[in-house]
Amino acid sequence: GELNEIAWLTATKGKPTEADLEAALRLAEKAVELTNRTQPELLDTLAEVLFCLDRVEEALEVIQEAILLDPGQSYYTEQRRRFLGERGKRQNGSQQDSVNTIAHRQVLPEQTSPMAIRRPPAEKSTG
Repeated sequence: GELNEIAWLTATKGKPTEADLEAALRLAEKAVELTNRTQPELLDTLAEVLFCLDRVEEALEVIQEAILLDPGQSYYTEQRRRFLGERGKRQNGSQQDSVNTIAHRQVLPEQTSPMAIRRPPAEKSTG
């Protein structure tokens, strides 16, 4: 939903301030709370915001919840690897990819919603 989109964009666009990240954290926590921690993409946003706030241990715990909810989604496993520092460092020295996190999310030119950007299209079942 909207809370999640705002939280994600606040945390990942440009250079958010500490106050921006704290606001994004409140939004992400609310989105996760409203869905009873059952939506992995919302947990991913919360984990991302925690990671941006250098709360790495908490980010790892939350991304693990997303992995358990959607074990077939390799994106969450890659997030965990990034949080662990296995995939590079951000230019400012904190642990994060040097590539923009949105850039490697299988973005199609017509996609504009952060939710569409963040998750690859679901496979359609035949029957």
